Amino acid sequence: MHPTITNLLKCASVPALMAASILLNITPGYDLLLRLAVCLLVAALMQRAIRSGQYVWACGLVVVGISFGPFHPFTRLYLLMGFFCFASLLGLYLSYRLRPLGRRQEAV
Repeated sequence: MHPTITNLLKCASVPALMAASILLNITPGYDLLLRLAVCLLVAALMQRAIRSGQYVWACGLVVVGISFGPFHPFTRLYLLMGFFCFASLLGLYLSYRLRPLGRRQEAV
């Protein structure tokens, strides 16, 4: 896909998610349906972000997906805490893992 179209879709997705969050409070009868629609949109955008190598966008979309997910508020809180703990541990692991020193020269 053309980079301009991709940037346009990313910029349009944020207001769409904000509009859906406003609609969640107005239409209590369609609460579950709107939450599932937001989660499907987030999953599609996250797949595209991972394929294009934009992992920061993917992590942000995970947070949005958990926040608007059809879960109990306490469950959402614990899922967000778990995600941030996992992300921080992954960052520590990647920064402190052993790196190879390079090729050793063999004596002839």
